[in-house]
Amino acid sequence: MEKEIFISYSRRDFSKVKTIKDTIDQAMGIDCWMDIDGIESGEQFKNVIIKAINEHNTILFMLSSHSMQSEWALDELDFAKRKGKRIVMIYIEPCDMTDEFYFSYHKYDTIDWSNPIQRNKLMTNLGSWFGGAQPVQKLPGTANAADFTKPGDPEGAQETYSLAWNYYSGSNGVSRDYEEAFRLFNKAAAQGHADSINYVGICYCNGYGVAQNKEEGSKWYLCAAEMGNKFGQYNIGWNYYNGAGISKNYSEALRWFLKAAAQNHSAAINYVGICYNNGCGIKQDRQEAAKWYLKAAEMGDKFAQYNIAWDYYKGVGVRLNYKEAYHWFLKAAEQGHAGATNYVGVCLFNGHGVEQNMTKANEWYERAAEMGEPFAQYNLGYNLYQGIGILYNPEKGLEWIRKAAEQGHTSAKEFLATHRR
Repeated sequence: MEKEIFISYSRRDFSKVKTIKDTIDQAMGIDCWMDIDGIESGEQFKNVIIKAINEHNTILFMLSSHSMQSEWALDELDFAKRKGKRIVMIYIEPCDMTDEFYFSYHKYDTIDWSNPIQRNKLMTNLGSWFGGAQPVQKLPGTANAADFTKPGDPEGAQETYSLAWNYYSGSNGVSRDYEEAFRLFNKAAAQGHADSINYVGICYCNGYGVAQNKEEGSKWYLCAAEMGNKFGQYNIGWNYYNGAGISKNYSEALRWFLKAAAQNHSAAINYVGICYNNGCGIKQDRQEAAKWYLKAAEMGDKFAQYNIAWDYYKGVGVRLNYKEAYHWFLKAAEQGHAGATNYVGVCLFNGHGVEQNMTKANEWYERAAEMGEPFAQYNLGYNLYQGIGILYNPEKGLEWIRKAAEQGHTSAKEFLATHRR
């Protein structure tokens, strides 16, 4: 009677392959055979391998630069091919097939183990080939095979995504449940639903319903991005920009921000501006940065509104214009941007772009200070200490200045050093 899976590999890849074997065994409850301990004599090895291949109907060939140079591994593959076995190539590292290997085996299915969507495909196929094998636990980074809907069922995937979103956001009469949301996002992702793939990445990066794993989250973002999903493109761009779960790479960050920006993703458009402003992944050009900030600001992005306001206020990349600065600071402040809220106060306090009104300035400072903004905490504290535009209250003033100092505000720390009570 034929068994299930024979794993062919180079012993130089033992640790990687053993991890994959254990993962499949645990997730699917499928019998995977591999030579773990090694076999002493060549003749004994040959006999055991021939018997094992004959007894198994599926061969997983662990594709690497080592296995393509391994005489034993290639002999196993040749024998399995001659016996008409089902063969699946699994890339366990980035590598190119040699010409000879490609000529003989390029028609077989290939799976990139580092790609969660392709891992999903493998698990789906294994469940189908072996009579709907039931998983005993989740394969890390994939959905359970039992969760998969029919391939090519976009309506079912969309319905699953909508339900997942309800659990994720706690909306439409559903209590928030990140674990259930994660399970359902995975289920829809297995059908190639790009928004769900992106949300699996969000869950991994933030630890929603699954142990936080930014590296795994980045893989899911990249999958969604490569499918043209603008949210995945922005998220993988952000991770590249900040080195979150992936090596920092400004050029890659900008490339993905530009792709998302081409689909009118406002946050990505703002980040293109940031890249130009800081010379990240491209030559610094603050005039170009301001153009991108303004485009995103007009789309309602509060961070871009703050950025273009700051440029107008300082005359960076654009001509200094306090009136425009105040306009955009106010727009961002109305959306809860703490830094912009503080700057509305600064404009009112100094009469920049708006009629001077110190009392109203302090109201805006207080609003931003309560949001935790250290510059606003210092501004409010100083005015309270001096009685500027507000009722004199030095004790309350020191309290706010201390809060700013605790966040590292330099002027606040210097003030406390010379005004102790």
